[in-house]
Amino acid sequence: MGISINIAIQLARIAPLLKDCKSGVMLGRQAMHFRPPDWKPRLIASLETLGINTTEEEIFQDDGFCEAYLSKIGWPKMESLDLSDIEGAEYIHDLSYPINENLEQRFDLIYDGGTTEHVFDIASAFRNVDAMLKDGGIFVSCVGADEWFGHGFYQIGPDIPCLCMQSFVDAGHKFTLYSTESCETYQTASPLQTRAISTKQI
Repeated sequence: MGISINIAIQLARIAPLLKDCKSGVMLGRQAMHFRPPDWKPRLIASLETLGINTTEEEIFQDDGFCEAYLSKIGWPKMESLDLSDIEGAEYIHDLSYPINENLEQRFDLIYDGGTTEHVFDIASAFRNVDAMLKDGGIFVSCVGADEWFGHGFYQIGPDIPCLCMQSFVDAGHKFTLYSTESCETYQTASPLQTRAISTKQI
């Protein structure tokens, strides 16, 4: 689970959509995966085009995690939920099982940067996302459909969260999709429409 240069840039691009979020949680504490030596200066340059002026020292934490970066690009304070506390997560829970009541309706923003494909009961994981989000909350899902067979249990398309979070559809909520190519958003009330939009335009 981690943030590479392309993901880092997209997270900065969508930050204006998150301006009203006050509390957030990451599914698995995300690290900054920036091994190639030219990636850090490339990220700094890309952020400048978005009006974000910063330095490597300001956004790359000594422990390798991403909270400083997310804060700098305008995300709310982000905590973490994980299966264990080995990486310093604030909340410990196996997403294959229903969450505890103290996590219900708790967060304005949930970020999945590559965790749900590692949860055996993936439908339960997305139901937990549904349960943890406040009304009007935002779920940002950035998981791989990359042909890395054996990486996690699943290869996830953009329709899977929508199909698993059926209560959103039943309640009449809309899904907003973000195109990484055009930087535009698309709204739909149907998982099937979501699938079509995602296939054509994202």
